[in-house]
Amino acid sequence: MGGVLTVINDCPNNFELEQANIFTPGQGFCLQRLEPKHSSSFKFDHSLAYGSWYDIQIIGRYHYSPSAATTATTIEPQRYLKKGIYLSCGKTISVNELISDKNRDHGDTWQCSSCKQKNFGSLAVCEHCHTNKSQMIITVLSNVPVVGIPFSLTNAVLWCGKAAQSNTTADQVDAALSVASTVFDIVTAPFIIGTLVKILAKVAAETGIELTAKTVFSEAGKAFLYAVGKEFEKDGIVVTLNGSKTNVTNIIKKIHDQNERNF
Repeated sequence: MGGVLTVINDCPNNFELEQANIFTPGQGFCLQRLEPKHSSSFKFDHSLAYGSWYDIQIIGRYHYSPSAATTATTIEPQRYLKKGIYLSCGKTISVNELISDKNRDHGDTWQCSSCKQKNFGSLAVCEHCHTNKSQMIITVLSNVPVVGIPFSLTNAVLWCGKAAQSNTTADQVDAALSVASTVFDIVTAPFIIGTLVKILAKVAAETGIELTAKTVFSEAGKAFLYAVGKEFEKDGIVVTLNGSKTNVTNIIKKIHDQNERNF
């Protein structure tokens, strides 16, 4: 049996609870979203484990009674984020504790790179489509040969987490592809490392420049990057990297274009 976190709904009478969401630490992805409304209590019981830590977000709004001269007012939804909740067996927490002033989320507004919807607060997961705030850049970095393996693993985890919540065919396909790509990267890493060393040594010999953090963004480094890109284009192993050499050559081109703008 998985972990269960019980929440007592002891909201103030003028507070309307709209959503209660639970996330992995640091908001890697959402584990469960609930709309408990006027329930006296509710439970998070999906993919939780005792002995782990979680973050809980509460979304709701206050209603203020009208005075003799005004009508009733309702403020915009407010978001509260309580981090680092340790899940022990029989753990219970109250909404009143979760919506204390110290948990009020005053983070900036940001736009999801996937669905383009607006998000409010410091939460790292889109409220609308479950995409992690950093997922797009992590996806790009996962296509970098060898050094992108850690990003590839993270990318697979994020896609799987999103697919589990959205339950859409498109996300499930992306999750499956990201997992397959990660496995392929790990299995072929030793072979790729050897080939990259050979390519970089060949280009360094031809250009007289070694690829270092100091030289890669220098004027001379631009020629080096261009030469590396040409080697990738004509080398057969690039076709096997994440299923397409386009990913690799596009990254090289982006770096090269960035250098062009800097000089």
